[in-house]
Parts: sequence; structure tokens; C-alpha cells
Amino acid sequence: MVYEILVVGGIFFWIFVGLFALLITSSVRSSEFGTASSLLATLIVLLIVFTNFHTVLWSIDPMMALYGAGGYVILAAIWAIIKWRAFYLPKLFGKYEKYRSEWLRMKGLKEMPADASVRGDFNRFVKDRGVYINEQRMVGNNKARITGWMFFWPFSLVETFFGDIMARIFDHTYRMIASSLQGMSDRMAHRYSELDNED
Repeated sequence: MVYEILVVGGIFFWIFVGLFALLITSSVRSSEFGTASSLLATLIVLLIVFTNFHTVLWSIDPMMALYGAGGYVILAAIWAIIKWRAFYLPKLFGKYEKYRSEWLRMKGLKEMPADASVRGDFNRFVKDRGVYINEQRMVGNNKARITGWMFFWPFSLVETFFGDIMARIFDHTYRMIASSLQGMSDRMAHRYSELDNED
């Protein structure tokens, strides 16, 4: 019965696969690649046991499978480069820049002093906020993360689009309309004299 319901290509098949894809994507987003691997292995086993997926696998031409695997690896490498350069590093250095600017403003400085003790104070300030820039920016310290992006690149691509790209779009949109929204709020508040001196 289950076999008949979950025929490869049917609506229930895609709902079933889609639910697993969401769980795997969520795990990849959190860099929980072990969980993602377990979910993927579970999905494959369930598909083999409860669907006609095995017959689809046996019908694949070996040369096409080889080309497909090669293409997957090439796309994985390309995606790892894009993810590292366009998303991971900008996010990391964006956080670093935010805390750096905050620290310089707190100290009344415009540039980072050459004094080692002052820089040590700054480094402690940034590390207290979870940014270990010299460790986090090193490729060797990100091997698991990068290989995870490569192995799960379709899921990483999806989570990056919905997580990072959409967040950037909405953040940019917010900044575009923020002053207009604040103007609306200020005009309404202007009716109340007790709100004039509020911070």
C-alpha cells in the first residue's frame, strides 16, 4: 500500500521528499552536517524500502551516473568558492567591522592605534562578542564547514538563498523605508506635547 502511495514522481512522494529536504536544509544552515548526513541516509533507505526508487536507480545509465557525479563535484567546488567569498567572509568581516567601529567610537578614536596593549584590549572586546577573526577566516579551520557546503551544495544553495540573500534584501528594503516609517511615527507623536522631549 505504502509502495503504491509513494510512487516516484507522485505528489505524496514529493511531499515526503520535500519534508526531508527542509530538515536537511535546516541542518545545513546550522552547520550540523552529521545530522544532515543521517537525515539523507534515512531518506534514501526509506525511499528504497517503501517506493519504487530502486527500480529508477537500476534504470540509470552508468555513464550518465558517472557524468552526473562529476558534474556534482564540479558544481560543489564552484559553490564552495561562491559561498566562501560572497557569503561567509562578508558576514564574518561585517560582524568584525561592526564591533571594531563600536569599539573605536567608545574609545573616541578614528583609527586603530599601533599600541599593542590597546590592540589587546580591542581583541578581548571582539572575542567577548564571539568573533575570533584570525581563527574564523582561516580555510584550514573551516574544512568541515566547506566540505559540508560541497557535499550538501543543493541544500546549502537553498538555505543561502532563503537565509542570507533574502535577509540582505529585506535589510536593504528596511533601510530604504526606515526614515519614511519614522516620519509617520514622529508626525503622530507630534500631537502629544509630552512626547516632544522623549529620547
